[in-house]
Amino acid sequence: MSTALENLVKNAARKADAQEAPAGSPYGVLAAVPENPEAAAELGLSAPAPAPEPEPAAKPDAKSRAAAILAAREKLEGLGSFSPDLPPEPAPAAPAAPAAPAAADALPFPEYADVAAGRPKDAREILKDRSLADLQAALAYEKAHQARARIEKMIQAQINRRSREAGTTATAAAVTDAMGALDDGLDAVGTDAVAEAKAAAQDPALAPIVRPGGSAYYPRHLSGDLTDVELLRRCRQGGHPVLLEGFPGTGKTALMEAAFGADLITVEGNGDTAAEDFLGKWEPTPGDHGMEYLWADGPLVRAMKEGKVLFVDDATMIAPPVMALAYPAMDGRGAIHLSTHSGERVEAQDGFFVVAAHNPGAPGAVLAEALRSRFLFPVIVESDYKLCRRLGVDARIMNFAENLRTQRSEDMATWAPEMRELMAFHKAEALFGFDVAVRALLGAVPDDARDESAEALSNALGRPVAPLALS
Repeated sequence: MSTALENLVKNAARKADAQEAPAGSPYGVLAAVPENPEAAAELGLSAPAPAPEPEPAAKPDAKSRAAAILAAREKLEGLGSFSPDLPPEPAPAAPAAPAAPAAADALPFPEYADVAAGRPKDAREILKDRSLADLQAALAYEKAHQARARIEKMIQAQINRRSREAGTTATAAAVTDAMGALDDGLDAVGTDAVAEAKAAAQDPALAPIVRPGGSAYYPRHLSGDLTDVELLRRCRQGGHPVLLEGFPGTGKTALMEAAFGADLITVEGNGDTAAEDFLGKWEPTPGDHGMEYLWADGPLVRAMKEGKVLFVDDATMIAPPVMALAYPAMDGRGAIHLSTHSGERVEAQDGFFVVAAHNPGAPGAVLAEALRSRFLFPVIVESDYKLCRRLGVDARIMNFAENLRTQRSEDMATWAPEMRELMAFHKAEALFGFDVAVRALLGAVPDDARDESAEALSNALGRPVAPLALS
């Protein structure tokens, strides 16, 4: 017997022992035939014909692969868990039920199977064309059923992109919810909700404050974490008068109302403001014996007696001798005498506080040194254009406003739209549409600045614009 044949027999016996087969079983020899064709020929055995190679199976499409993945995952999740230290007890044999393919209508949208099974590039192409509602449904489905970080990240990126295109940033879940409200047609309310939710999520100090009239005021940062509202409140506690400087419509009155609410008493200053408009006067009042004259305290006296805040709007329009009547109450004396009311002495109670407003460039407005020196905290108030964008004011109008403000700072323009005009435009657009709102905005421009503003607005929109006019 040749060496090759001896080796064949030995190997066959060894394999037979390992398989608990009888020694010398022909099954052992046959099992070794493919290992040594020479020895097989010597024994007169022939190797079995090689089995034909199976034809490659057709590659399933992406949707079938996704359905199979979903079915396999559901099957695995149904197996439960076991301890790694102890082998699981054998389960009784039972015919395995075939896994049902995932129903197409259970997916957020029919093409979602391609997202799950396709290449990342293909998935992004599918997602970028879906509506925001589809994207939100896909994200919810993925979190609830799949929890695949790569797919969730891809969907969230598309939601963020859609939110930025709508003029918001989806940095908080509340922003995404508000965008859903926008899809339902809640235009102005929806954009307010976006800004409100974002402000509250990022910094509670920037959350909107409801003014007495019901509208919202959004605090603004002055320095570090200090907001304009907080500065005014702290200055009141310390007894430090504040001077607010800013063009009309920048939000000075709104700031005061947000900071002090019902504690606020206002004097509207102008060139005709007289002493009695501050201190008070005798007013005719019907009585038992005809008309009687009774004394009525003025805003300054009421604020002093009640410990409230006196806001002198357009203080620099008031004649300096009249404005000087408030100085004794503001400095260390903290008291005034009413010569027209029997010399009554009025002392400022705790909480009394004075804030004055100055509109630079207003005809007749003079910020005298005597007035400036009484206010230790001058604060420049400008319109918050970032907030206007967040609240949904059209980007073209905001670009127009920012360009005019830059030109005004360089003395190349005399007017720029402020917060008041921009929010009025936003409300008019919701009521009447963009075209009417634009023409109304131009009609609000002062006469001496209308031509230059019309030219700037026409350039921003790429077409001529004229104010509203009856024809």
